[in-house]
Amino acid sequence: MDNNQLLIVEEATDDETEADQSSQYNETETDSLSHSIEEYESRIDSLSLYETLDYLSLTNEDVTVAYYGDIDAEAEWVSLVNNYLNTAVSGNLTISNFTYPQEDTYELYIQQTTQSLTSENPDVIFYGLPALPDKIRDIGLAETEQYMTALVSQLNDLDTTELILIEPYPIVNEINQLNSRSLDYRSYLGRMQQVASELAVPIIPLHDEFTSRTEESGLEAFYTEDNTQLNQEGVELVVTILDEWFQQDL
Repeated sequence: MDNNQLLIVEEATDDETEADQSSQYNETETDSLSHSIEEYESRIDSLSLYETLDYLSLTNEDVTVAYYGDIDAEAEWVSLVNNYLNTAVSGNLTISNFTYPQEDTYELYIQQTTQSLTSENPDVIFYGLPALPDKIRDIGLAETEQYMTALVSQLNDLDTTELILIEPYPIVNEINQLNSRSLDYRSYLGRMQQVASELAVPIIPLHDEFTSRTEESGLEAFYTEDNTQLNQEGVELVVTILDEWFQQDL
C-alpha cells in the first residue's frame, strides 16, 4: 500500500470515527431528553413552575410566559426573574408583555385588555395585582372585587394556561395614605387576595413575604432615600421571594 492509499484509509477511518461519535452523542442527547420527559411525567401533578416550564419546552420545543397587569416590564427585578426562567428552560422560552403599569382594575376591565392576551394563549400568565391604582382611582372594594373577578375569570377560561397572581411588593410611602373612603392600597390588596382564594387561583404572597422578612431591619432599608423605589437590596429580596416560590409545587 503506497502513502496515498494509506492517507485515504486514515481519512476514511477518521470520518467514520467522527460519525460514530456524533451518532453516539445524538443518541445520548435523545436518551437524556426522553428520560427528562418521562421523569417529569411520572410526577406531573407535583411539578414546580420551573419544572413545568422546562417540561413544556421539552415536549413542545417552545414555552411562552406573559406578564399582565400592574407590572413595569422594564423593572430590574423583572429582568432578573426572566434570567432565572431562561436558565430553568431547556427549550425555547418566549416572554410577552401585556402590562399596564398604574392601570386599575376598572381600566383593565373596561378596555377589554384580556382579549389580546387570551388570543395568544400563553402557557403561563403572571398577573400583577393593581392594588395601588385601585386606591388612587378611589373605587369601592365591591367594585374592585367585581372587576377583578371578571378579569380573572376571563384569563382562567384558557384551559392550557397557568394563571398566577403576583402581589405588589410593599409601597412604603403609600402605607396609611388613605383615599376618600379611608382605604390605603393594602385594603384593596386584601380584597384581591380574597378573590384569588374564592376562585382558587394561585397567588404569590410577595407583599406579605417582603413585609415579614424586613420586619427586623425595617422596610426603609430596602428602598431609596425617598422611599419611592427599591434599592439593590430590595430588588434582590423580590427576586429571592419569587425564585423560592417558583421552586415549589404548583
